[in-house]
Amino acid sequence: MILRYFFLLLFLLAGIIAHDPWKQDEAYVFGIINHFLEYHSWLIPVNAGQPFLEKPPLYYWSAVLLCKLLSPPFSLVDAARLTSFCYMLMSCFCLYHTAEMIRKTSGFTALTLFLGTLGVVRHSHDMFNDVALVAGSCLALYAMMLFLTEQERWKKSGLLLGLGLGIAFLSKGFLVPLIYCMSGFILVMLRPELRQKNTLYLIGFALLAASPFLFIWETALYLESPALFKVWLIDNNIGRFLGFSVAKLGADNKPFYMLYTPFWFAFPVFPLALYYSVRSVKSFPAILLFPLLLSITGVFLLNMAASARALYLLPLIPAFTLLAVPALEDLPQKYGMVANRLMKPVFMTIASGFWLLWLNLRFAPFLPAFMMKLIGTQLPLDFVVTSWQLPEIIVSAFALFYVYKSKKDLWFVGIACLWITYSTLLMPWLDVTKSYRPLIADMNDFIAHSPYKDDCLNNIRLGETIAPMLEYFDTRHAFRPIEVVENASCNLLVMSTMRNERIDFSPHWKLVWRGSRLLDAKDEEMRLFLFSPQEHPMYNQGWH
Repeated sequence: MILRYFFLLLFLLAGIIAHDPWKQDEAYVFGIINHFLEYHSWLIPVNAGQPFLEKPPLYYWSAVLLCKLLSPPFSLVDAARLTSFCYMLMSCFCLYHTAEMIRKTSGFTALTLFLGTLGVVRHSHDMFNDVALVAGSCLALYAMMLFLTEQERWKKSGLLLGLGLGIAFLSKGFLVPLIYCMSGFILVMLRPELRQKNTLYLIGFALLAASPFLFIWETALYLESPALFKVWLIDNNIGRFLGFSVAKLGADNKPFYMLYTPFWFAFPVFPLALYYSVRSVKSFPAILLFPLLLSITGVFLLNMAASARALYLLPLIPAFTLLAVPALEDLPQKYGMVANRLMKPVFMTIASGFWLLWLNLRFAPFLPAFMMKLIGTQLPLDFVVTSWQLPEIIVSAFALFYVYKSKKDLWFVGIACLWITYSTLLMPWLDVTKSYRPLIADMNDFIAHSPYKDDCLNNIRLGETIAPMLEYFDTRHAFRPIEVVENASCNLLVMSTMRNERIDFSPHWKLVWRGSRLLDAKDEEMRLFLFSPQEHPMYNQGWH
């Protein structure tokens, strides 16, 4: 049993450290965290000098605290991303005890299903607010199930419910608390025995516990800047749901997107939950009615929202998991044995493929030319790793051995092995393609050999991703964001464009350097312009 939990922790830690912030969410999240650290401001999230009120600040505050505690020895980025590890531990703890409350000995099954869900595998290691949102959702779900099984414990249930919904609210906004409130209201309508004083006491305690999360930061923000409060409340919450701000903010919802997305993003828990709900429709357990209502209400509201991304399903996956556990446990044992026998060789083959890929990248190439060409579209073939990668080798070898020896939970064990191998052995190659560090270093090297090496640097159109990375990686220059070129006050100007995009500036600006991340599939590049280049003939040769 100890080895099983050790492997679970290994999975949660894999991919958390030893890489830079990646586009899209991590870059702006770290930009806000870095601003809080540098300017000691805790009220308004600011990204690369611009207020960024897309989400409330709980995750950023948590990350700042960990950065102060853990950096050094960890880098700022690693310490900040460990925030996600802490919130995932909280999610696992709550979900484990919720499942045990419903059916004894189901706790670890629930954990393996939850952590083996594709969306959780992908996003639980990201540095962004949704990980804290999941933790809040798990805590609120635990509190509700505790009340439904032991209604006399309304004080503890109300306190934890308020904390969970408060964490969810201060992580990402209104939607998840709204889903819980609607589901709870429907539950009371369907179960007359819940229309009692204890339910009112539960609601009162929950409101009391949630009130610091609901009012303190929001009131302070309004008093500081009513305009920014409106941006957060109207544009980024109400506007994203109703649709009037989606054209400006993006992430529009395609028709029926949230009806088919759960089948792959929440695989395997959503199909299992759907199977169990349909199969048990005539004798559905009362204890699982709230997770069912939560799932239905959540998918319904997400489908109705004007803005949607697949990761918005993350806070619903704990409810899917509780419905999936009995479906998995009630399957005949022979089906589980057959599935395990089929999955083990598949996962071991894929993991071995990762090892072969690593050997090919780390040492002399030996794979066929057509495979090398295909690999070269995703990973830089000429990149050389200078470290021995001994810890990564040990961890990945242990994961492969664990799959070989395992007889239970093969889906999670196999998926976790693939993630561990992918995010340890191959991390250096992944990071050099996804990080902005090499690109910015190349631009800095060019500027360092120019007459304007000590000049300031105007930036325009860098967006929410590149701007904070430029601010973090480039410590040589004073950055001055501008809206229009005419307001430039520096001799150097950097901007983000597409590779084939034509930029028609004033003739006083000359393109002197351009670059992009390795293998950038989106054809995104940075361009550096110089003002009045005729004074320095070295620049008339064109860009670097």
